[in-house]
Formats: sequence, C-alpha cells, structure tokens
Amino acid sequence: MKRNLVIVLLFSMLSFFSPIYAVETENVEAPKWEDYVPEKYHNPRGDFRRGSAISELVVGIVLTDLILTAPIGIPMICHGASKFKHVSYNDRKEKFEMGLIEAKNITDPNDKKLYYKKLLKQCKLKESQKEKLAKKRAKKAKKEAKKAEKIKNEINETKI
Repeated sequence: MKRNLVIVLLFSMLSFFSPIYAVETENVEAPKWEDYVPEKYHNPRGDFRRGSAISELVVGIVLTDLILTAPIGIPMICHGASKFKHVSYNDRKEKFEMGLIEAKNITDPNDKKLYYKKLLKQCKLKESQKEKLAKKRAKKAKKEAKKAEKIKNEINETKI
C-alpha cells in the first residue's frame, strides 16, 4: 500500500513539473466574395428572374434570324445573357453568405478549412479564378499608376 502511494505521489509530482504544451488555435480566414468574382458581379442584381432572362435570350435569337429585326435581336441577346449571369451570381452569393454564417459556428480550424473548401466548390468558385482575377487587378493597378505618373509628369512640364 505504501509502495503504491509513493508511486502515485512521484507520478503526480512528475506530471506537475512536466512541460505543458499549449495547443495553438489556427486562425482561419473566411474567403471573400470579392476575391473570386469579377468587379461587375460584386453586388449582382437580384431583381431579375431566370425565366425572364431565358425568354429574352430566345426572343433575341429568333429576332436575329431576319435581317430587318436583327438590330433589335442582338441587343436582346446581350441583355438576356447579362441578366442570366446576374441571376446566377446572385444565387451563388446568397448561398455563399449563408455558408459564411453557418461557418461561424464551427470551432475546429481543420473542420472550418474543409467547410470553406466545400462552400467554394458548391458556389462554383475556384482558386484559379481568384489567382487570375488577382493578376488582372494588379495589372490594372499598375496601368493606373503609370497613367497617374504620366499625368503628374505632364503637369510638372507645363509648370516649367
């Protein structure tokens, strides 16, 4: 009995002085809608209906068949296609925002990463899109910076 007591005491003292490893909680950032879609679809219009967009596309295609009505049909096709894209992006954005709200309840960082990956897949948003858009935005920013520098140089030359 004394021997068991001594072993328990030694074990408790050793476990008390053993280093305690803290589990670092990894901070997982939520994906942003603006990173994955073009600028014109950051706030897609939600007042369109899918049926009206499809019917406008069909009517535009029928009207382009005749030479006289083609000037009316071609803009209808373009407008119907943009309507259809807005409807599609609006549906995806709603699903994306609902998913972000659900993700707030997840505490485990690994589960959260997996959920975000699944959410992006459900909303048909890809990392390749994100990279492509980032390059495009960087190129546009570089172009605007050059343009601003050119204007600044022209102003300086006119002052001299």
